[in-house]
Amino acid sequence: MGQVRKGLPRLLDDGRGMFVQTKAIVLGVSKYSDSARMVSTYTEKFGRVDFSVKISRTRKSSFSAAYFQPLTLLEVDFDYRQTREVHYMRECKIVQPYCNMPYDAVKNSLSYFLAEVMQKTLRTQEQNIPLFSYLEESLCFLDATGERCANFHLLFMLGLCGYLGFAPNTEGYSEGCFFDMQAGCFTSQAGLHQDMFSEDDSKLLNDLLRIGFFEMHLLKMTAAQRNAMLRNLLRYYQIHLQGIGEFKTLSVLEMLFR
Repeated sequence: MGQVRKGLPRLLDDGRGMFVQTKAIVLGVSKYSDSARMVSTYTEKFGRVDFSVKISRTRKSSFSAAYFQPLTLLEVDFDYRQTREVHYMRECKIVQPYCNMPYDAVKNSLSYFLAEVMQKTLRTQEQNIPLFSYLEESLCFLDATGERCANFHLLFMLGLCGYLGFAPNTEGYSEGCFFDMQAGCFTSQAGLHQDMFSEDDSKLLNDLLRIGFFEMHLLKMTAAQRNAMLRNLLRYYQIHLQGIGEFKTLSVLEMLFR
């Protein structure tokens, strides 16, 4: 397979649209036809892009199944048309191989959950370089870190919701406050409706909002607290993003961190 050429998007003169190259994060693979698979990605230059790809497990194939594992960081060449829902990949290569994520049981389980979160929430087909950078840097950190990463998915989701437009308002917290998921802020009033964090969970949320990935291992949480926080955050996403439904990989994480 030839090397992918670098450079800005360039127009073809054969009427097929625009021949482009971009970095892409694999979100998932599903059946598209008898001979092809649908590969969902989030790209640096075009946002969400879905590809029809003929994947083979043989070495002679241009597209190996190894390229399309969840969260793989690729560089892809394809013919881009703004009106096309499914694109056809010409070439791809892995640009940042993971050293630990595929082989570490905790990180691998996290990768499947994060891929599902991203596949359900990253819907916009337009360039968002700050968002792509956040995703890429977060995944590379998860792969490289030697610290415990049991809190990684919680911090990742809190960071992601900021790019999606519903970051929790960190102002106004004081001891005894409650987090209102509908309003996205802390309040001193309890029981306004059912979508409220408990007092203890609200304190933990405030603690999470004040640390980053480098400090995540310092925040001690029990398995019950961590799983409750995860369910609360998923509910928070469901309130602010219509139609994302239930998460199939939730049970795997709850078993992992019980």
